[in-house]
Amino acid sequence: MANAQEDTASTPAQELLSLYDEFSEIEAYCAFFCDAVAALGATRNFPLEPASAGGLMLVAERVKAEVAGLKDKVNRIRLYVQARE
Repeated sequence: MANAQEDTASTPAQELLSLYDEFSEIEAYCAFFCDAVAALGATRNFPLEPASAGGLMLVAERVKAEVAGLKDKVNRIRLYVQARE
């Protein structure tokens, strides 16, 4: 059964705005998760070798940067489509 959002006609800009909102929420969760995992790796109570902990922090920062870049790209596309309507 289709939900109410699928039943209503929406413009590409509205769909992109919805996608951007969803992506922003996921990006926030991703940033939190990456910071939490990196913090665990940096604590003395977590059994990781220093090199592994450092690698974990590097990967967490890379994931956050990539997701933030994708968020910016989606936003630029949304603004472009919105300006064309």
